[in-house]
Amino acid sequence: SRHAVALRSYTTSRDTTEERAAEEQRYIEERRRIASVTSASNRQRAIEAGITRYRWSSCLDNRTCERCRRNEGKIFSHLNAPKGGHPGEGDCPDGACRCVAIAVIDF
Repeated sequence: SRHAVALRSYTTSRDTTEERAAEEQRYIEERRRIASVTSASNRQRAIEAGITRYRWSSCLDNRTCERCRRNEGKIFSHLNAPKGGHPGEGDCPDGACRCVAIAVIDF
């Protein structure tokens, strides 16, 4: 019947929207995981090289979260995470922190 076709069409479009939302959520979670693993690996290599401090570097575009804007340019220790974690470890609104730690080398 005409109603069955309409219901099937609605259900299919709703399922597609739900599937897209689920896929987007999986993508965001994977981006966060990769950023966190990369950050931890870079931090460990820096510590092994004797570099214990870094300068926070943010993208500073319209997707940069407030925490990352606040930390921009500040010096932190690899040994003590700032509130919210090191660069690359935050739950930024766009899915993953895009910030990086720039080594501070003392001579």
